[in-house]
Amino acid sequence: MKKQKIAMLAKDIDINKIHNSELMENVNIKYSKISYTNKLEPLIIQTNIHNIYEIIYHKTYMDIYFTLSKQNNIEFINFIDSIENKFMKLAVTNKNEWFKNITDVQYRSLWGNDINEDTKLLKIKVPYNMKSSIIYINDNIIENEIQYIDVKNIDKEHEIRFLLHIDIIYFSGNIFGINIIPINIQQIIKCEYIYQEYAYTKSIDLINAELEYQQNITNTINTNNNIKNENDENDENDENDENDNIGSISISDYEYT
Repeated sequence: MKKQKIAMLAKDIDINKIHNSELMENVNIKYSKISYTNKLEPLIIQTNIHNIYEIIYHKTYMDIYFTLSKQNNIEFINFIDSIENKFMKLAVTNKNEWFKNITDVQYRSLWGNDINEDTKLLKIKVPYNMKSSIIYINDNIIENEIQYIDVKNIDKEHEIRFLLHIDIIYFSGNIFGINIIPINIQQIIKCEYIYQEYAYTKSIDLINAELEYQQNITNTINTNNNIKNENDENDENDENDENDNIGSISISDYEYT
């Protein structure tokens, strides 16, 4: 069985250990592959839990825009800024190799337009054939129930988190940028359990009926016991059915921290 690898958090990534390959070409697309450390491992990062700002549906994929507040996501924001600055500086150093005779070179940022001065917007392109799941949280405790869903069924009203592969630097005409591939999406649904107390009001007629019932209770003990045993068996079967529905995350070689 293949051992799961744990995705990295933004705060743990050393920008100086991020590398890129020599320029490659595949079907008229030029690119440089991004890797991490001298072992040339894929750079897989886990996001925090974010609010969805917008979902735009296309023919074979959808764009998920999610928000990052500077107060709660400064480490992830700094990571994106740092990696963009790193490759923009590298583009200047390698301009003759990367762009040859192209003069009007433009970098396409990962960031969308800021929502406000405290909130940034990031877009992730999600193909429809990608697997996704819903995870239920009660008081910040992850419940056992995990439900795998079609990515098209992701609900804008609930929060989300990603495992992201920082994949390549791509070159298209006079445009270059960083390509990010989502390898896992989890929709986070927070459950709140609300307990209500109920009181019963008894009328005189109902009390008299109960007293009459108590006088004849001995005649029905055996029947009630049989019913109870049957219900116990049904409850046990229901528990077994629920256990059959408990899932585990096994998407790709990486898992969340």
